[in-house]
Amino acid sequence: MKTRKGRGYGVYDNKSHGTPHKPNSEAFWETKRLFAEKYGVQFTNFGQAKPESSAAFREQSAKNLDEAFSILRNDENFLSWLTDKLVANGDAVPKKLASFKWDAGKNPAQDRRITDWKNYPAELYAKPGSKQPNRAGFALFGAYANAISREVAGRPLFLVCAADLAESTNIAGFAKDFGSSKGFGWYQRGAKEEGCLLPQQITEFTNSAIMCGMASVNFAEHPEKEYVGYFGACSTYGSFSYLKYGPMRLFSQIAQDSQIKVGQVIWVAGHSGPETAEDSRTHFGIFAPV
Repeated sequence: MKTRKGRGYGVYDNKSHGTPHKPNSEAFWETKRLFAEKYGVQFTNFGQAKPESSAAFREQSAKNLDEAFSILRNDENFLSWLTDKLVANGDAVPKKLASFKWDAGKNPAQDRRITDWKNYPAELYAKPGSKQPNRAGFALFGAYANAISREVAGRPLFLVCAADLAESTNIAGFAKDFGSSKGFGWYQRGAKEEGCLLPQQITEFTNSAIMCGMASVNFAEHPEKEYVGYFGACSTYGSFSYLKYGPMRLFSQIAQDSQIKVGQVIWVAGHSGPETAEDSRTHFGIFAPV
């Protein structure tokens, strides 16, 4: 079949976007005429101009909404069919999908070996006097957190990605072994779906959006009380941080305002400056050395 945007509305195709009819205008009443003829209802003040007072306009709107809903009240057979259909659709949703591979009752995000630094093993710390970049510790922590998560829940806690910088920002550490615990490695659809390092490209906005969207999905039985799901992290050059801002800002707002708990996303601003090789001038920014 062929469809056309605007059918029954009177404004078609792209012009219908953002074009609400003026209250009680000729175009407004034309849409109500089609509805009234089809369902045999009568709208208050049909064809007349908008009432001068806001109270009268609210009264008209309330009466006409009630008249529209009267088609449900007056047709018990249709109402019964509709409610039964909605209940059946709801009952058809399985409580658990056969393809859902991990136990939502196990929550590695609450394991104090991850949440309390006092429980971190000595392997996460550099020896006094040694010189190590921060990103080396970041890699070790990622491998450690996912190792604990494997032990607790058989899955990674963190899924991560990078804009062509997985190794140099050390975010790849989240996918690597920690001691005797095998790392989850790279993700590959259809081949290695347990992997935690996503093979993303130089798509900072998309990478940020994937991580934030993923960390917004809560599998807990009581999502208002706890978060059960994935955490995320994504990295790029510090001077390209603005490319990640939009999704992160929205995610921050959800975390503040939503009653449903969400996860966490680590925003990694990586190296920037002459050390980035021949294209270093394109990577200068507020994080670059003077």
